[in-house]
Amino acid sequence: MIDFTSDIIRGANNLGTRNLFKDLSLTEVDALIEEYTQKFGSPRFVAGMILWIDKNNDTYCFSIYKNGECFNVTSLDDLKD
Repeated sequence: MIDFTSDIIRGANNLGTRNLFKDLSLTEVDALIEEYTQKFGSPRFVAGMILWIDKNNDTYCFSIYKNGECFNVTSLDDLKD
C-alpha cells in the first residue's frame, strides 16, 4: 500500500491531498514512482519516505507499507525483488 500526500500551498490556501493506493504489485509501485520522478525530478529519501519537491516548492510524498508495516525506504534499490 502507498499512503500518498501532497502539500500545495497557494497564499492562505492549502490545496494538498491524501490518497491511499492499496493492493499494488511491485511493478505498479515502480510505475507510480517513475511517474512522479518524470514529473518532479529525482526523489529524496526522508525518514523512510520518498519525497519529491517541485519548482514551486510543492511536496509529494509516498509512504510505502508492506504486509501492514511501514517500509523504510532509503533508496529505490530497497524496492527491488
